Amino acid sequence: MIRTPRPMGFQLVEGGNAARGDDGGAFTNGLLNVIYSDAVELDNRTWRHVSVTRSDRRKLPTYVEMALIKRLFVGDDWHAYEVRPPSSEHINIHEGCLHIWACLDAPHGAVLPDFTRAGSSI
Repeated sequence: MIRTPRPMGFQLVEGGNAARGDDGGAFTNGLLNVIYSDAVELDNRTWRHVSVTRSDRRKLPTYVEMALIKRLFVGDDWHAYEVRPPSSEHINIHEGCLHIWACLDAPHGAVLPDFTRAGSSI
């Protein structure tokens, strides 16, 4: 099972819905704001959902920032996914927010095939 995040360099955001429980929490490092939650979804699997915004709200988190968040809140050895749904299913509540999803019930979160075909790149 994937670990509960205790991200070095991030502080817990107190108050409101941000109080950290066993199934989620809200954190900031001054530049990035992160909310994560673990929940059973419609496929009957438990998924970790991680939402990330920049404090300045002027641009989206970068690839490097998202890789850091994935490492800290999901883990180096775990698969995680960004989802691009069909336009008809797209919901955007916050223009500057990106999301990562990780299946907690699959071995290392792997639910997609190995697109590298056991090679070294996609």
